[in-house]
Amino acid sequence: MSRSRTVLAVLAAGLLVSALPAEASSPAAVGSATGISVTGNGGFKLVEQRELGDGRVVATFKSLDGTVSTIGRPGMVVDIQVDSPPVVKGEAPHGSVSMTITSPAIDKSVLGADESRGASAVESLIALGVDPAVAKRDFGSFDSPTGATAPNVTLASMKVPAAPSQPTPAVSSTVPWETQCANLSYVSGKITGRGCSTIYLTAANGTDWWFETKYQVTATSSDTSLFPVRVKGLGWKLTWNDSHNNVYLWEPHTTIYGTSGCNNVTLSAIVITETWGLCPTKEIPWDVAATRSGALWSGVEHDNDPVGVGGVQADENPPAATTTSHFSTYSLSW
Repeated sequence: MSRSRTVLAVLAAGLLVSALPAEASSPAAVGSATGISVTGNGGFKLVEQRELGDGRVVATFKSLDGTVSTIGRPGMVVDIQVDSPPVVKGEAPHGSVSMTITSPAIDKSVLGADESRGASAVESLIALGVDPAVAKRDFGSFDSPTGATAPNVTLASMKVPAAPSQPTPAVSSTVPWETQCANLSYVSGKITGRGCSTIYLTAANGTDWWFETKYQVTATSSDTSLFPVRVKGLGWKLTWNDSHNNVYLWEPHTTIYGTSGCNNVTLSAIVITETWGLCPTKEIPWDVAATRSGALWSGVEHDNDPVGVGGVQADENPPAATTTSHFSTYSLSW
């Protein structure tokens, strides 16, 4: 186990722990070769799909009470699971939504390590309808491997097993290799959230590829009624599909407790570093045992303050994994 993580603080305003929804597993559907497909129980239907100049597709899905927009390569599949009980008079609505975004498999021998498939997280979120100021505020540092850092307290970084020396840096080590983003609006627009996984191909030797990922999700309520809806749970993680993948470093790997106010959290892998300026009471790992990835927040949103969590991950995709495919899972409860 190495010591390589820096944390300034995770902070904020939550009181009661609330259960997050059961996550959606990677769906079996293959997806449309020319677009993005949706599965799940939420009653979401495709209402718009458009191609961008870089070959990616923006798709928007709507249900009676929610809107979800995603961006990715043709063939991507989005699975949306919803639990929304009837509203009780005199109480705020409550429920949860879990969404899994699965990328189509890439044949490494065909694509090659020097072809970047990603794009700016900020530009991706703006394409999904996120306010540019919000996209820049929350994800402005996602388009480079390192975010702003100001080391204060150093905690342990989970690293199992010790990774071999990485080979020659890949072409996309300083620009995103792939980006998965989603924008969600629910409870008639009273709850909004957005998240991204930004993947860097940090090194490559033939079909031995090394990835580092930074991911983050943020959400807020705009409800000012007498019984307001508030964000009570939030999570994001990235999972690699092929069992040959070796996730050898991940953050967070243990619970990070805040104190008071809103300051920053800085997490580091080997190449990438990211700092969040958000306000959870505490940030906990989501799935250390299986995927070694993910961050969760639970509590009660204070007024209409934004809440969010994030993390980093390092993974080797060896020659035995002839394709590379992954999925990001987004969980939100209110």
